[in-house]
Amino acid sequence: MSTGEFLREDPGNIFVHRLRATVVLGLIYKLFGVSIYTTNLWPFATAILTLVTLWLALPDRASRLVAVALCASNPVFFEFSKNL
Repeated sequence: MSTGEFLREDPGNIFVHRLRATVVLGLIYKLFGVSIYTTNLWPFATAILTLVTLWLALPDRASRLVAVALCASNPVFFEFSKNL
């Protein structure tokens, strides 16, 4: 991205299609450096934001608990939240 060649990459490159995730991760790397923690910060933050949104969107406590538990224990949600 810093060389200006990012959007001219091969269309088969998966990072060209994931511009928002790549730009946010690039900013996190710029601010906090490159490490295993900063690499996982963005997926973790989006997973937490999804669970908080579910919690705030539902009307009563029972439905909130069920929705958050089902979402957090969903294997696909867990897989995507741990991978960039």
